[in-house]
Amino acid sequence: MHFVKTFQNLFRFRKTTLSFLVFFTYFIIIIIQDISTNIALREPIPEPLILSNAWESLQFISSSKHPFTSHQNDYLHDYLRDTISSIINKIPYISLDDDIDNNHTILINQHDVFDKKNDDNRIIYYESSNLLVKINGINDTLPGILISAHYDSVPTSYGTTDDGMGIASMIGILNYFAQSGNQPMRTLIFNFNNNEEFGLLGAEAFINHKWFNDVKFFINLEGTGAGGKPVLFRGTDKSVIDWYNYVNKPFANSIFQEGFDSGFIGSQTDYHIYQLNGLRGIDIAFYLPRSFYHTIKDSIKYTSKGSLWMMMSNVLDILNEVSYSSDSFDDDLNTSLYFDLFNKWFFNFSVNWAIVLNIALLVIVPVIMIIIQMIIGARKTWFIGARGWCRFPVSIALSYYSTLFILNYLYEKNPLLLSVNYFNPLITIFSITLLISYTILNISSHFKAVDDQKLIIILEMNTVSWFSMVWMTYHMKSFSNIAGYFITVFYILSSLAAIIGLLKMIFRKSPCHEKRNKITIINSSPNYSDSTIYNDNNNNEANNNDPEQNSHVNNIQDNSQNQSNSENQSNGNSSNEETPLMNSSEIIIDHETRDSWLHKLKHNAINSSQYDWLIQFIILVPISAFFIFTDGKLVLDALHETIQENKLYDEAIWELVGLIGMLLAILLSPFMQKLNFISIQLTIGLFLYGIINSYYEVSYSESNPIKLRYVETFDINTNTSLSNIFGRQGYIPQILNDVPTILNDDIKCLKFNTSETETCSYNGTRPYLIPGTMEDNDFTNYLNVSILSNTNVESIEITSIGSLDKFTPLESTIQIDVFGSRQCYLTFNASNPKFTAPVKMVTIYKEGNPIDEITTSVPNGMSRDDKGNWIYKQMKGINLVELHKLSWQNTNSTNGLNTFTVKLEWLPFLYDSDVELISNLGVNVQCHWSDYDDVVFIDGKSYHRDENYLELMKFTNAGVALTNLRPGVIQGMGYVEI
Repeated sequence: MHFVKTFQNLFRFRKTTLSFLVFFTYFIIIIIQDISTNIALREPIPEPLILSNAWESLQFISSSKHPFTSHQNDYLHDYLRDTISSIINKIPYISLDDDIDNNHTILINQHDVFDKKNDDNRIIYYESSNLLVKINGINDTLPGILISAHYDSVPTSYGTTDDGMGIASMIGILNYFAQSGNQPMRTLIFNFNNNEEFGLLGAEAFINHKWFNDVKFFINLEGTGAGGKPVLFRGTDKSVIDWYNYVNKPFANSIFQEGFDSGFIGSQTDYHIYQLNGLRGIDIAFYLPRSFYHTIKDSIKYTSKGSLWMMMSNVLDILNEVSYSSDSFDDDLNTSLYFDLFNKWFFNFSVNWAIVLNIALLVIVPVIMIIIQMIIGARKTWFIGARGWCRFPVSIALSYYSTLFILNYLYEKNPLLLSVNYFNPLITIFSITLLISYTILNISSHFKAVDDQKLIIILEMNTVSWFSMVWMTYHMKSFSNIAGYFITVFYILSSLAAIIGLLKMIFRKSPCHEKRNKITIINSSPNYSDSTIYNDNNNNEANNNDPEQNSHVNNIQDNSQNQSNSENQSNGNSSNEETPLMNSSEIIIDHETRDSWLHKLKHNAINSSQYDWLIQFIILVPISAFFIFTDGKLVLDALHETIQENKLYDEAIWELVGLIGMLLAILLSPFMQKLNFISIQLTIGLFLYGIINSYYEVSYSESNPIKLRYVETFDINTNTSLSNIFGRQGYIPQILNDVPTILNDDIKCLKFNTSETETCSYNGTRPYLIPGTMEDNDFTNYLNVSILSNTNVESIEITSIGSLDKFTPLESTIQIDVFGSRQCYLTFNASNPKFTAPVKMVTIYKEGNPIDEITTSVPNGMSRDDKGNWIYKQMKGINLVELHKLSWQNTNSTNGLNTFTVKLEWLPFLYDSDVELISNLGVNVQCHWSDYDDVVFIDGKSYHRDENYLELMKFTNAGVALTNLRPGVIQGMGYVEI
């Protein structure tokens, strides 16, 4: 007996114990994030040679900006070719293929990969400069694996993470296979691809490459941040995602895949092209900090060898298993939900399996609980009124509206607050929810105590999670929700906690035991006029748990022995179940004794469960809090800085912060009555800390800059130039005030209310592109659009090849001469607004070919004539033509201009009406230049290509990050009507 009492005292769940556990649990969860990150990014000691060589390559890649529209892009291509050649030198089963040598060119019809809502029909002409390496497998019947990354950057970034880390990782992996001398079973193909940033065109080029049919699987390496840990972004199916079981330091979460599949993440990576064309594989990418993405801070300074090694070693771990395996990896081709724990353990579950599990849990758990509660009802061991079930919902409702009020207040004060620091608002919401729950639940218990309020709240939480899991399972069935595994985890945990509480109710003694005293209270106050209390003479549990109360009951019984009534009879039946008061005597007590008795009952009800608190807390809180915090933090880290750019995701991200904060506090609701006053004081302190720091937080900072997009435009038709800055509404004019060369009166802003963005323009220094004289730098020498032929003779005074009737397709050939650029776009507009896409066929002439009429019939889609000219015919109409060329100038030209020659064919009428006509076709031409900091000497004086951009970088606040608005920093525009 002494041992039992000692054990009970040891595990008696006191307020100090719970308070300590609460804050210790949450503290450990927060700290463990940093610990796991530091361990994952630890550089290997000693440093492998492949890492040293890869880091050296990354340094070279990061030495200059290298977009497709720059000469540095060609220099990087040559460096990579030389590096690869030195690695694979004299290895007979490894070969190199350069798309430049093969003049590999594609003409494709591509949906806008960066805007799913854009339905424009886009035709893209692209001359590829991909570098491909093939490691022949021993068994050429096994489908091969593609490893892919892109080596181009945007014009405003050094491209260290996007995607120099992917390229450097591929160099390290190639080095590993070359040095090992161990030829893989499967063929491996490395695609060092170009021009991903402006259309995923390097991946498109590989789809049309001779080696495409040698691969079935792919691993794409990408960067959408600037360092940190590379995460498994997404995978095509469970079987290939299972590859991450081989990874030594897995970091993965299907939340990112849900972001892509749901459309919340609008941009794409090369993964999209490979998947679209039937390959199966995974996307591994760096994802933070988002504010450094595509800016000058995506540089070698903001990354580490540890980050590079984590990406490289993870891919090596996979290839060392998969490339030497003959497995088909097609056991389960369904989508899956997956996550890691502490970068150590990886879990991957098929959606079909998850659906079956969820349905089973949705059925089995309620059945078990109903059976248990039926037993409890029969034994009459738990009595609870309706009032016990409304307290938790009331506290949630008050917390919700308090959260809305606080978030709205903080948002009005600083809309960019979350982009700088989301942690302070998070702890503010957590604290206020905790305080409201504590107040509501404890006040309710004080005035109207209920038996085991903790269990009631756990049951309510379990009920909510049941309905949530029904909703999630329904959506999982259509493969539109694969990130809701937390709901399943919480449902299981809350079910276990509830079952434990209910089982305890079964085994405790019933207050309706065989013989009892019926105690009638005399002199009752109105509050207790209906009070009749039953006391079990045979081991009443409440009395056994409280010696003081036990003594009090004995005294009552001793003082009222002479006042006993005879045993009650009911219908002559002596069964205890039918007549629970049989064989009991009635005890009449006075008012004073009644108050003491009711106080003891209230105390006992509030503290009715002494031994299940700890078990339920350990089951429910730590694991649930871990998933809420880690998954929530993962999403917030990836997305919270997007609100610097526009308002599109404001509401979702602010609501997410509120939801995470509330959930972390709601988890503790069942145990509120066990928190001591010191923990509440600490919570008040956290609230004040969070709200004060949130109030005084800046809108943007050097570590969390506001991102603005820039382009310098010049128009050859008006002979004018403008500097244009696009960004979040309300901040640009204030930022431009810091630049001394910009006058406030010159700034004109055009606002877009749907996303709360604006474009502000001002007249700055014009761009300079051609060395020589000022006359050489006339805008028409940068870009010139001329009409070579035109059958629409009524609309333009030039010599035509002939005039045709209004029902005959019209043709016109234009020539674009552009200096120092190899990327131009054509868009079209018609004089009649009903003609949304009037152009039906485009011909792109091979360099040096004469402008001849095509006499043969042209099929729909892409084709080539006998002279090598590229043709695309699409009767639904063409909205955009993109021209991406490798050469910088036409070798047959005397003035060094690059030339694009394009024939357009359009219909002057609508199919369904011979009245709706088009008189003219408008052609807008845009070409792009990079290398904004190149020096150009004009009339003996030096100029930078774009003085305005350099001034912005020099004078704007350290908390401002600049990136490109268009494929180039400078955009030339021309317009002709034909």
